[in-house]
Amino acid sequence: MTHDRHPELDWLARRRAGESVRLIAQRAGVSPWEVTKATKRFGPFPPADRQLGRTYLTTFLLEERRQRWIADRRRGVRVKEIAERDRVNHQTVTRATSDWGPYPARETVEAWVEARQRRRPLGAIALEFGVLPATVQRFTTPHGPFPRPAQVPDGIETRESIARRAGVSDSAVRKWRHLPDPDWVTAKGRPVWLSSTIDRWLDSEALPRCHVCGARPVSLTFHLGYRHGQ
Repeated sequence: MTHDRHPELDWLARRRAGESVRLIAQRAGVSPWEVTKATKRFGPFPPADRQLGRTYLTTFLLEERRQRWIADRRRGVRVKEIAERDRVNHQTVTRATSDWGPYPARETVEAWVEARQRRRPLGAIALEFGVLPATVQRFTTPHGPFPRPAQVPDGIETRESIARRAGVSDSAVRKWRHLPDPDWVTAKGRPVWLSSTIDRWLDSEALPRCHVCGARPVSLTFHLGYRHGQ
């Protein structure tokens, strides 16, 4: 084969692929000086990321890592955090991902905006996506204003949150006669329920469900006529 007759061609290909002079020489059984002499006039060469005596990433693993970085950045994770986690410099992350933006992805920002419109706190949104609250705030603010976040922890329901889940107005919830007793009442007299309590209640079909939009109105007949013209 050509490379057997002219090993310099193989050395040149390996240098262009990122192998170090010492690694090429060790594999060929020659001195590093011979490899350098035979290939230097065809340079410059990319930085050697495959070194003699070191563990190096294969092409497959490098691509897998790049795809992970792209996914992280599309989700809103900062370059600095990715670089620190994977022990590389931030320029490496930026170069590997710059052609695949925008970052965060449009669908990610849309999800953040929707969550803020549903009154989810910035901290809860950030925790779900594994990003900083400041990141969520910075990218969603141009799409505001937003209603004030609900001052109720996750896993707790109020009349307002039950109304959103059931697809009806707050006033409709106040008219429900079969709403389960609250799990407790706050010091200000506000009834609250555990989400699990409301889950069971909604699953029990205690209220009729609209076959068109899935809402749980007090009067299904009125709802169908008013909302859907049936």
